Amino acid sequence: MAKTIKKLTPEAGRTDAEALRAYDADALARCVADAKQPWWRRAACVEALAGRVPERRVGRLIACVQDTDDVSHVRVALLGLLSDRPELLPWLRHEDRQQDGKYGMAEAVLGARGALGDLTAAGALATLAFDLWRGRRETGEAGIDGLVARHGVEAVPAQLGAARPEDRSLAVRLRGTAPARTSTTRSRTPTHRSRSAPRSS
Repeated sequence: MAKTIKKLTPEAGRTDAEALRAYDADALARCVADAKQPWWRRAACVEALAGRVPERRVGRLIACVQDTDDVSHVRVALLGLLSDRPELLPWLRHEDRQQDGKYGMAEAVLGARGALGDLTAAGALATLAFDLWRGRRETGEAGIDGLVARHGVEAVPAQLGAARPEDRSLAVRLRGTAPARTSTTRSRTPTHRSRSAPRSS
């Protein structure tokens, strides 16, 4: 008899992740959208949906992200899952997102904006990438990488100044990742041809 999602996630910290990844994607998406399910089960289902979100469930999952009364752990996980959905960008950029004080949401919103190529988030992402906390710093760095992937390595520093230490730090980091330019100038060093030794008489 096939196991149910409930049996694959009996309690927090006990998840059969491999079996969930092979589970029916539509059923997983329905579980994620069900606010009656415990947050840790829903979050586990979000992880299992990576790369296979059913298109017909996208709207409902986005609604969960936008529901400020929903659990932040689930919303943060969903932002990572849906960070390739351009229809999220207007909501992500709205000024109300700056007032969302739920745990992890501010960082997740910035990370999603970076993944979607929103260059107006470059300054805030640079600050996040300069953070002392590893989790926040990694989110900022991933967002910057998303901007670079979409716009190129030179486009991001162009959005920043040089007054802030985080901007200077990011500029140095990006210079280190820029592809080296291959010079097409020919060497001016003269080529010496070997002269034949004189014949002995």
